[in-house]
Amino acid sequence: MSFLVCNKHHEHFIKYCEDCHENLCYNCEGEHKNHKKLLLSDLTTSINEITNYLQEMKKEIDIFNNYIKGLINQLNDLIEAVNVYHEINNNIIKNYELKNRNYQILQNIKQINDNREIYKKINNINKILNFKEKLYNIFAFYNSQQFLLDEFDEMVCIQNEHIQTVASSSSTKEEDLKGECREGKNEF
Repeated sequence: MSFLVCNKHHEHFIKYCEDCHENLCYNCEGEHKNHKKLLLSDLTTSINEITNYLQEMKKEIDIFNNYIKGLINQLNDLIEAVNVYHEINNNIIKNYELKNRNYQILQNIKQINDNREIYKKINNINKILNFKEKLYNIFAFYNSQQFLLDEFDEMVCIQNEHIQTVASSSSTKEEDLKGECREGKNEF
């Protein structure tokens, strides 16, 4: 007999009783009238939707990681440019007697500061900071979804153990287990 078929009524399971932690066929459902029940198809659909969503999120995170790497490279270039700028200023201070030359260098630095590329790099730094905040939110969401999946996996394992226990028990033991379950004594 398949573990997806009720041993008592020989029909496929359609629901899961959350109160008794057992699968129910159409005929078993009446015995659990006031219990909280879930459609098994809903559980499968929810798991598939969450799995698909998490796979899409992982793809987006990979894209974001590549984007961040590019921005980090641009930031390193900008840091190098700032270091060069700092070194130029130190040389200007040390070589005061080259006043005319220093004036030309300062004019060049002013032109560099006016250059649109530097503004673009500064804008990219702002984007990195905004992206970093969004990425932290994505990671927090991903971790919460992973926690739900782990909890669901544990619930499925418990359900499978219960199904195997019920399937391997004799019909007398099944009646004893169902009686204990209805009285709230059965713990899984």
